[in-house]
Amino acid sequence: MLEERGIEIGKLDLVGIFSGKEHYVKLPNGNEFYPVTIAYISKETRGGVLKANGEETTEANSSK
Repeated sequence: MLEERGIEIGKLDLVGIFSGKEHYVKLPNGNEFYPVTIAYISKETRGGVLKANGEETTEANSSK
């Protein structure tokens, strides 16, 4: 986050690890894969602007 958005993140807590058959992806070119998503949450952030870029991130929010 610091390098891409200028946001410093403090202590991270694991929300969950998501994968499995319900996340199966088949691309138009025929490639197939099962992605693994690891989600964290932090209540400690400083600086920068939190926003989705539309490519790597489709949603961004903060409860602050």
